[in-house]
Amino acid sequence: MKKILSFITPYLLIFYFITFFYTNNVGDFDFKDCLIIFFIISGIIFPIQLILQKIIKNSVKSDLVLLVPIIGFFTFGHLNLLLNDYDIEFGKYRYLLPIYLGIISIAYYCIIRYDFDIKKIPTVTISIISIIIIISFTNLQIYDPYFESTEFNINREIMAPDIFYIVPDEYPGEKNLMKHFGMENNDFNNYLKDHNFKIYEAYSNYHRTLNSIPSTFNMGYIDSSFNQKTNPMYTKQEIDNSNLFRFLKHFDYKISTASSYGMDNSLDNAKNYCASSLNIDLIKNISQTTVLQIFTDDILEYIAKDRLCVFTFHEDLVLDNENPNFVYVHLPVPHRDFDLEWHNDRFTFLDDEDLFDEIIYNDKVLENEEKMKFVKNLKFTNSILMKIIDKILIENNNSIIIINGDHGFRGESTNRGMGDEMKPISFDEIIYDYNTILAVFSQTEIDFPSQVSNVNIFRIILNQVFEQESEILDDEFYLLCKDSGEMRKIKQTEDYITCT
Repeated sequence: MKKILSFITPYLLIFYFITFFYTNNVGDFDFKDCLIIFFIISGIIFPIQLILQKIIKNSVKSDLVLLVPIIGFFTFGHLNLLLNDYDIEFGKYRYLLPIYLGIISIAYYCIIRYDFDIKKIPTVTISIISIIIIISFTNLQIYDPYFESTEFNINREIMAPDIFYIVPDEYPGEKNLMKHFGMENNDFNNYLKDHNFKIYEAYSNYHRTLNSIPSTFNMGYIDSSFNQKTNPMYTKQEIDNSNLFRFLKHFDYKISTASSYGMDNSLDNAKNYCASSLNIDLIKNISQTTVLQIFTDDILEYIAKDRLCVFTFHEDLVLDNENPNFVYVHLPVPHRDFDLEWHNDRFTFLDDEDLFDEIIYNDKVLENEEKMKFVKNLKFTNSILMKIIDKILIENNNSIIIINGDHGFRGESTNRGMGDEMKPISFDEIIYDYNTILAVFSQTEIDFPSQVSNVNIFRIILNQVFEQESEILDDEFYLLCKDSGEMRKIKQTEDYITCT
């Protein structure tokens, strides 16, 4: 019994660190993906465990020897991040790594050299780890659907068109571009008009993707009653179970996606063209908290290659000829967090020779490097969008194509300072940050109002294409106060808007 307990202790310890990571990032990752990481690490540990038992000849001691590097592996990144947060010199690899190796060596020496009473160690260790795991799981939150199901009137005689919903992240509308950059997007707008797109004055209802996308797909608001942690898993679940997808199922739509804010692979009749066997965000985050942090650049290289799939997915896209298709594309550009320069040498699929040439910036853009970076990202995004649109129109010009940003370029009020500490701002100022692109191609006339917010886009399409009678909602705009978690409705009558 002692040997069995000793044998499973390393795996229980690994399981603890994985569950600790999961419960402290509830909603960010699926537990199934965390279990895959657990089995991968356990698979690496198992042959090492067998070898150690052969060498040391004492199963308990050999398993104790194995615990030491496991603890070091999972704690190294945490300690490094902590020390760097406080700008402590010992947080640098050249100091921290030798210290860790020294501690491991001393631990090994003590375990091997001294014949202390080890009979109770497996039992005690397992008991402690088990208690800690149980405590960790008390942090778990059960997913509770936020949006109510909408009732639809289904007329199956309607010819359901293919629908392409393309979301370039943080893509600004004309008013947003003029406010923050003092520029117009004439080249791309002219391309859209030449290809029979209609361009509308559109506004997102939220300043964050994780709120905006579920709201758009559910055709409803996340209001001040919202008390659930905003996270990627929530977004995926609310998309998977969205009112839009429930409606599409009535017409047997084949759903495809290329998106980092996409759907869960559990959605019926759906194909994710950019799905990885492992959650790449999970790999990135675990690497940051473990000794793998040392190899961050290599890991980011892997993630970068994986993420580039979204720019070329249309080349592999296979549409269903028997059923209508709904294709959801969420590009990570022109979002300012996308480092175009870092990815430069990976864009071998682009033909535009001048894409990365020097751009002439106006005085307003030259105010800071962030805006210069964003303008370059915008130019790149336009090139990608044109390639995707060209491919769709060649193969399927009877479809509906919607180019729609999840939010516009965020100014100081709604960007990194969107917490309770944000400076007071007027409604007229903040609403420009919600201004985003909306361009629609359809052979069937769809009458959008001159000004529309994202929550009503699919209400309008379902009403006019599928003979629904959904109420068009009044435009409302919300700000998530980061520190308090409050979903705050922005009132036009307010002189100054703040989270405090």
